[in-house]
Amino acid sequence: MQQLTSALVTGADSIIGRRLVNQLLAEKVRVVAAVHPGRSIPTAWAGRVTIIRVAARPITDLAENHGPVDAVFQIGNSVAEGPEKTAHTDRILTTTRQSINLALMWDAHLVATTSIRCYGTALGKGILDERTPTGAPGSSYASIRQQEEAMIREAVAKIGLKATIIRPGNVYGSGEIPWVGQLISRLQARQPCLIGRGNWDAGLVHMDNLVALLIAAARSPLKDGQLFVAGDGFGVTWEQFLRALARAVGTRAPRSIPRPVARVLAILRACNDPARHRPQRPWLNQQTYRLMGGPNQLVPARAERLLGYRPVTTFENAMQDMARLFRNPPPSLPAGGQRSRQKPTAS
Repeated sequence: MQQLTSALVTGADSIIGRRLVNQLLAEKVRVVAAVHPGRSIPTAWAGRVTIIRVAARPITDLAENHGPVDAVFQIGNSVAEGPEKTAHTDRILTTTRQSINLALMWDAHLVATTSIRCYGTALGKGILDERTPTGAPGSSYASIRQQEEAMIREAVAKIGLKATIIRPGNVYGSGEIPWVGQLISRLQARQPCLIGRGNWDAGLVHMDNLVALLIAAARSPLKDGQLFVAGDGFGVTWEQFLRALARAVGTRAPRSIPRPVARVLAILRACNDPARHRPQRPWLNQQTYRLMGGPNQLVPARAERLLGYRPVTTFENAMQDMARLFRNPPPSLPAGGQRSRQKPTAS
């Protein structure tokens, strides 16, 4: 086990970033948190976390006075659609380069998250692990995440970067997770949100289990650019997840759209309604179909064997927590448990 006494977390104002910072604090790790201007931060971080506001100046300039640290955690942000997509893509890849430069400057271990969507057109076909070849991207989101992984591997091979890549499944849990919020909205509106019977693996990972894996990777001596998939490994299906989510929200069971119909609609929307002409994607698109219209069985066996990863939250406990949130939402959330005006972007 490697030393982990200090860390920089980019994307610390995201739901995963906040969970990661809180767990690092619980483990007595000194934390520097990079957050966007105007974003609120938990009051519990006051006096315990060094905050740097990332704006026009590169994060390398802002963070250079707060290092060195043992690990740099790069938490992936959502990807914009519509006219802002190109500029947002450039910002994401720039942040990845800056995270690489910081890790090199401090001789730190970069632990970077990407996404299950890196598998691209290989999604929806069965078992997914570190040996599964990625398909064609099939979406701007998948393309960006594939580019990030390639950039990190190249830096490991050519300039000696110490890094680990974590490819999470569909992240869920209590909090503002856009794709979960979109499904909740569809449940409440009695709109279809299940494709076919949905009796195949949903490829889920609870946010706390993802955080546990990220920290296990940072403590590992493996720093040669290896990839680890992050999944719960519980075999929960889309039908089970959506029924449990409906119970937590207090709505009726999910409605389904026949699988062949969903496939045709997804193809037609890709041809006739490209995302570049819309500020937000419709719920059913080719990316949704790949994620929900077939099995995505994430196998975290390699992380368990080499990193000592073990899930810290069961599916049952996770859904109980979500149900409690809906019954007793915090003051900043409406009774539905998700913020209003939520954008259904990729998570």
